[in-house]
Amino acid sequence: MVKNPSIKPSTSVGSILIRMGCMDAQQVDRAREAHSKQSAMRLGEVMVSMGLISAAQLDDALAYQERMRSGDAAGVMVELIEKRTTKMMHAAA
Repeated sequence: MVKNPSIKPSTSVGSILIRMGCMDAQQVDRAREAHSKQSAMRLGEVMVSMGLISAAQLDDALAYQERMRSGDAAGVMVELIEKRTTKMMHAAA
């Protein structure tokens, strides 16, 4: 299958967290449902308050989101992969 280079990946925080491996689609859906009932909070804040992600994971996703929107998604993805690899190596030790 050939990917269309003109189609950019979604910059929604839920999509980003799924790509980062922090959440799955069902968790994002649950958070969106809760968010619809707590509109005073932003979606990421709802995810943290539900215990689905940490504040650090939200910060990483928001940084990625900002860099994607500014055109530097590759740079932040490398940083996120390095963070995840480091975390996995420490957990295995």
